[in-house]
Amino acid sequence: ENPNVTLKDPSHRKWLINYIRKLHCTALGWVASFDVYNPSVLAGADEVQKAFGYRYLLHEVTYPNEININQPFTVSFKVENTGSAPFYYKWPVELRLLDANTHQVKWKQVFNDVDIRNWMPGDNWNDGLQKYQTAAEIINNLDTFQIDSTVAKGKYILALSILDPAGMVPA
Repeated sequence: ENPNVTLKDPSHRKWLINYIRKLHCTALGWVASFDVYNPSVLAGADEVQKAFGYRYLLHEVTYPNEININQPFTVSFKVENTGSAPFYYKWPVELRLLDANTHQVKWKQVFNDVDIRNWMPGDNWNDGLQKYQTAAEIINNLDTFQIDSTVAKGKYILALSILDPAGMVPA
């Protein structure tokens, strides 16, 4: 009937999610016109939104316990696209060191050979099993970096970011 009925009714919502998964959808315009003030519709919209597009699950990150100035070090991470669609643009992935207290960026560098367009979702959605028959591949990404003497010795938080090329800031 309308987006509110689809999002509120569990059987309609399940049908919609199955088609999102089968068609690898990133969006469906008509369902966006739902009643944002109705809690049961909003809860259904939240569930449907999680089926759209790409969703990256970080499985593992490896990095050295200690990084020395002007010495190469390797960082790797394994990621899986648990969503329904690929990402269509080559946005850069960046490694950052953040101040442990303030979370301010103290150092950053883009991975050279990481292409998020290769982080594909699964395929052949099975309605009955509620999963892809062909699971998404877990992609291993790695690069070697080097920090110069402008970074003070100390403890940092290692962070990964996908950058929006429009401003080269985390998306």
